[in-house]
Amino acid sequence: MRDVECDIVRAGASNDAFGFSIGAIFESDLSLALWVQLGASAAFRDRLLGHVVGPGPFRLVALAKNVREPSFGETDLLLIVEGVGGHRIAVLAEIKLTAAFQARQAERYTERGERGRRAGEWDEYWTVLVAPECYIRDSNASDWGRTLSIETATGWLADDTSTHTIFLSRLLLHATSKDILGREENPAAMEFWRLYVEYATEHFPELEVELVPSGRSKRKAPSWARFGSRALRNQAVRISHKGNASCIDLIVRNCPSGRLKAAVGLLLEDEMSVKQAGSSAVVRVNAPRIWPQDAFDSQLDNIKAIFKAGERILRFCKLHRSTLEDLVR
Repeated sequence: MRDVECDIVRAGASNDAFGFSIGAIFESDLSLALWVQLGASAAFRDRLLGHVVGPGPFRLVALAKNVREPSFGETDLLLIVEGVGGHRIAVLAEIKLTAAFQARQAERYTERGERGRRAGEWDEYWTVLVAPECYIRDSNASDWGRTLSIETATGWLADDTSTHTIFLSRLLLHATSKDILGREENPAAMEFWRLYVEYATEHFPELEVELVPSGRSKRKAPSWARFGSRALRNQAVRISHKGNASCIDLIVRNCPSGRLKAAVGLLLEDEMSVKQAGSSAVVRVNAPRIWPQDAFDSQLDNIKAIFKAGERILRFCKLHRSTLEDLVR
């Protein structure tokens, strides 16, 4: 069973500036801290809006946290501003530290934004994932309209020497410290990934599954796997399966999604789609989600389905390899 307190991170840490010890950090703590900062500091709010929406000026209309709607779940932070000509913009932000995404979480944020637009609450909206850099890098973040690393937000506070801002900076720095995000060795996850490769090697050898280390430490469990590790020598075109994502991505680096869609859109097979993932474009195929901290055998049906989907997208990649590689030349 997964840890029901997966959004809590415990670590004893002393903050010299204020003489207190942080015994635990919840995602809800970060939501509260950022909610206060967005309401109290116009400069911080403008930096976030500039990062997400673009240059202002903007007038604050509403700022809320933990907004719950039965059909869409919870929005951690909801910021509504008014731009030139009364154009209203909503920013719907999800705060993450280490917890995995909930089912259809990004999609439900988009549905919430669409509902508000249709209801006339705002004219434009952006969904934003706010998380540590390593979380954004290792997760399926391309389903969000924008991403904001906590490290970037911390940098926005550097020039403000008020006691309140120094306090917040220390809190954010601690939330992204090695003590919090070091991902110490997890024996259950290490064993899961060992069995994952062993099963793939025996039953799906053409997949050429290779694990990608999580950071530099070999003691930490991987967070994703690469398919076609020998067949796909060109690192600009690769296939990845991340443990906390419900999909497999064929990644074409430094390529706009429109360009990839123009090249292979008519060649896509059932359940394949083209998405933008940062500076890269991907051909995505849906697959069941797995939980590396849970028992391997209890997830075997999902793992088989993942490998079968992986075989499909690897065949697609090999069939259209020259077209894909031309996109990054």
